Amino acid sequence: MEFCYLSHRVGISDGFDYNYIYFIVSDFSGNPKIKEKDKNAEIRWFNLDDLPADIIPDRKEAIKASFNGIYYSEWTA
Repeated sequence: MEFCYLSHRVGISDGFDYNYIYFIVSDFSGNPKIKEKDKNAEIRWFNLDDLPADIIPDRKEAIKASFNGIYYSEWTA
């Protein structure tokens, strides 16, 4: 597992700050499992150029930025 991206969300509207930390896993065995079924409907793999249309915008930004050598972003909500 290797660090690839940090996204800092500054919560102006709700007063909560979050740090989302992303990692690249290059060696994985087994099957991923959903542990929070009330928050996730399914797990699927996507090509970088074919991410789903309904992906959360900051998640899409983080994925694409990390593959372009960018390691940090900050955004407000």
